[in-house]
Formats: sequence, structure tokens, C-alpha cells
Amino acid sequence: MPPPPNKFLDLITPFDNVRLDFEQNFSPYYRFHLSPDDPRPHGFIHPNTVSSMPWPPSVTIDHDAQTVTIASPPSPSSSSPAARTQHINRSIQQAIDSAIDADVFPHLRAQHSEPFLIPGARGPGPVHVERFAATLFGTATRGAHMTAFVRGSPQERGGLRIWVARRSRHLATYPGMLDSTVAGGVLYVYDMEMPPDVLPTPGDDEVERFELMGPDEVISRMEAGEFKPNVCPVMVDFLLRHGIVTPEEVGPGAYAEICSRLRRTLPVPLVPDQAE
Repeated sequence: MPPPPNKFLDLITPFDNVRLDFEQNFSPYYRFHLSPDDPRPHGFIHPNTVSSMPWPPSVTIDHDAQTVTIASPPSPSSSSPAARTQHINRSIQQAIDSAIDADVFPHLRAQHSEPFLIPGARGPGPVHVERFAATLFGTATRGAHMTAFVRGSPQERGGLRIWVARRSRHLATYPGMLDSTVAGGVLYVYDMEMPPDVLPTPGDDEVERFELMGPDEVISRMEAGEFKPNVCPVMVDFLLRHGIVTPEEVGPGAYAEICSRLRRTLPVPLVPDQAE
């Protein structure tokens, strides 16, 4: 008999829907290699993306091995570590530029975005991929979410309330939805306890307003689909760490599963060099 549905597992599953043994059983995805000399995959690319991406000549695709690899620089004079890094960045950017020019992927919105570091790439310099294109290459990305909260609310579960941002209705992505107090692109999660008399105010046109909510209201509005989807695991993690959601409430088995799935080991390197 299958286990009963769990609302907290339902909230994190859209962002943790990869099988636990994905590193060994990654089909149908293609492993993305930054160099023939680096056996570590730095991303996993869907076959539809592999076939649609206008790859430059410097990228080699092996359909039998299911790999997409940036070839070594063609000239011996380009074999220095710095030159190899430039070659990798140039190859990635050429693919993105061609995809944007041809408007191949609608979510790129035919425009460029800020560079995101690909963690784990061997130096000496950083390897980047544009933010909106990072999902196409299946690379790890980093960003920050901060949840600001106020204590001293005995009527609320856990005795606290959370400052929730309402996104501007003019944003291209998730307009008008509820968001973390502060956020920006594995995520680093921060809490900030604020005194009751400090009120956050929008500093740009990306936030419409801030609302102070109790944990139960946050939970119900997440269930109602009012929150930007990737904020839900951040909020669930906050509720667990502050003892607001407990093993007794969700069941010890589900609680352990939620905790482990919020802290998965990723199948891509996160440090610059793990060479054997």
C-alpha cells in the first residue's frame, strides 16, 4: 500500500525529482564535459536540448556514449591553462549566442543574462554560463535566499512570523507571486531575525511589497501555489530548522526523507579540482 500523500514532500518534489542513483543511471541525459581531459561531468543535458542547440565546431557530441564535450584547443599555442579556460568559455558562449540569435529556446527570451560561475571547473580562471542558459546545460548554479523573521508572536505557531516578498507584477518571471525576503539564483540559505519595529521596504522595482505572515499562512499559501516554486523548499527547510514542522506532525519516515532530499549530494563537482 503506497504511503499517504505528504504536503511538504509535495512542495519539494518539483525541485528534487531526480532518482537517488542518477549519477550511475543518468539516461536519457547527456553528460556535459568541459574538456576531454576532465572525466567529471559538469552538467547533464536533455536529449532535446542536445539536438536543438546550435553547437559550435569546438563541441563534440557522442550519441553512443551520451556525452557532449568541449574539444581541446586546436592550436598547440592555445594549450596553456589560461588559454584552455578561454577556449571553454568561448565555446559555451558561442552556443548560447547562436541559440539566442535563432530564438531556439523560448525561456531565454531572445536576450542575454548575467554570467553564472560553473563550480568545480578546473582553473586557472572561472568558467561561466549565462544565468538563463544554465538550465540548458544542466550545470550547478549558486545563489542566495534569505528568510527574515520576527519573534514575539505567541498566537503564531513557533512564536514567529516571516517577512514574505510580493514580486512585482511587471517581472518577466513569476510576476506577482510570493517570494523569499531576499533572493537572487545548490542555493545558500540564510535566516535573519529582525526586531519588530524594523520594516523591510522594496529597494527596486522587482518587489511590490512585503507581507508579514505566520507559519500556517505561509504553508497554506505554498499549498495554494501562490509562492514562486523554488521558494517552497527554502521555506520548508526554514520550518524544519526552527522546529515548526516536526517528525510527530509529518511522521518520522517522511521527516527523514524531507531532510535528506533537501540536502542531496549533487552529481556534479562543486570544488575546482577533484582530479585523481
